[in-house]
Amino acid sequence: MHNQSFEQLKPFAMETKKNKKFDLEPKRKIFFFYGLIISMLVVLFAFNNAKEVESYDLSTTTLNPSDVEDIYLPPSTSIPKPPPPTPPIKIFNTIVIVENTSELPEPDFTFLEPDAPIPEPIRIVEKEPEDVIQFFPEQLPTFPGGMQSLNSWLSRNIKYPDTAAKIGVSGRVYLNFIVDKDGSISNVTVIRSPDKLLEEEATRLIASMPKWKPGLQNGKPVRVSYNIFVTFQLN
Repeated sequence: MHNQSFEQLKPFAMETKKNKKFDLEPKRKIFFFYGLIISMLVVLFAFNNAKEVESYDLSTTTLNPSDVEDIYLPPSTSIPKPPPPTPPIKIFNTIVIVENTSELPEPDFTFLEPDAPIPEPIRIVEKEPEDVIQFFPEQLPTFPGGMQSLNSWLSRNIKYPDTAAKIGVSGRVYLNFIVDKDGSISNVTVIRSPDKLLEEEATRLIASMPKWKPGLQNGKPVRVSYNIFVTFQLN
């Protein structure tokens, strides 16, 4: 069907292509002639309207400084002038040293004694505060008789709480206390404890200890912080 319609329209298509009404080949020479004429007219118009170049006679014309453009001159390449010669050194007369013939007075080193005696220099002695607590003194405080006596005293005076014994509570109570300058015990503090009943008994036991031998710093008794633990063990 498509081939049949194409064959029917083919004569019309050929006729349109060969129509002399749209053929511009015969008019080519006419267009070229018109273009040549237009270009010649444009050239003649340009020559007629060209401005004449004005000329000036520099011999009779006065120039204003503002009309003259700045002229750049290259830097001078002349040889610089040599420096002035140094002035001659003046030689003064010779200095002659003459011995001194006049005698100088002898110095007097005597001093007048003051009316009031000179006071002795003031000596400033730094005093340590009395309430300073030492942690590492030169000499630690000791229990009377040493550590073995301390363990024996704790074993004799400890009282196991009945309630703690019934429920089977045991362990170590860690405490801290202060050995004062006179060896007495103060500021007992519990650091760690397995039970409230055990720490109460350990605090009572440490606070009731006899006086220790105090610690020393620079040969003087001082307050010392001391740590200890009490062991509660059921048989």
